[in-house]
Amino acid sequence: MADDPDGTEPTKRFQWIVNSAPVLGATGLELDPVHVKRGDQVSLEVVAFDGELESAPYRTEPVSVVNTPPLVSHVTVEADAEHNSRVLAKVDAVDPDRDEIHYNYRWWRNDKQVKEGEESILDTTGFGRKDVVVVEVIARDQDAAAAPVRSAPSALGNSPPLIVSNPAALTNREQYEYVVQAKDVDGDTVSYVLETGPPGMTIDRATGQVSWKVIPGVAGTHRVKIMAEDGQGGIAWQEFELSIPSTAQSQASLPPQG
Repeated sequence: MADDPDGTEPTKRFQWIVNSAPVLGATGLELDPVHVKRGDQVSLEVVAFDGELESAPYRTEPVSVVNTPPLVSHVTVEADAEHNSRVLAKVDAVDPDRDEIHYNYRWWRNDKQVKEGEESILDTTGFGRKDVVVVEVIARDQDAAAAPVRSAPSALGNSPPLIVSNPAALTNREQYEYVVQAKDVDGDTVSYVLETGPPGMTIDRATGQVSWKVIPGVAGTHRVKIMAEDGQGGIAWQEFELSIPSTAQSQASLPPQG
């Protein structure tokens, strides 16, 4: 503690010293862990000043740094480019001691925790575009954990519709009927478009009713592609084939759908 004989409360200047060298800019009451690593020798130099005179520097005895926990500088929630129905936690972290870093993730949906564990992925199936997601990350090395760091709230945005029906088999050589059904977790109105189909096939934009009056001379395989749109830029599709052999019953086969 510094005392001034004149009764004036002195001000104090601090300078952190690491391995006998002053740390540039480290002049506060606390030393940022980014400046040290395991094994470093740390001391604090203090100078008191009463407005006219300053004291001789006083330096504490060096203290050895046993371990520095990981430092997390930034956490964000990002969309998964390969899967529309999940988001990823992106973490910017370093360990001054170069220890291996392990992460624990806590996920919130609209202020309610929905998941915790070591997985950096959150499945958002069933979430709506107004839902807000936050992730909190705790980084730790072999000895210590860093303070939790949260991401900024992230609105999911629009979710595309999902086609939940399967194409009907073509059992009638004269008429084909199939009602496409789609769900939208955001509650958007879904409309249907026939992108590809055999001559004469139609679809009702509002109901998804597919109709095709099979005309003579169309034996063979016909590709059908149906789009479901939510009016917000979200699109799902379903693709299948209708085979009309000259004999035997026609069948509908199922390639992948989106």
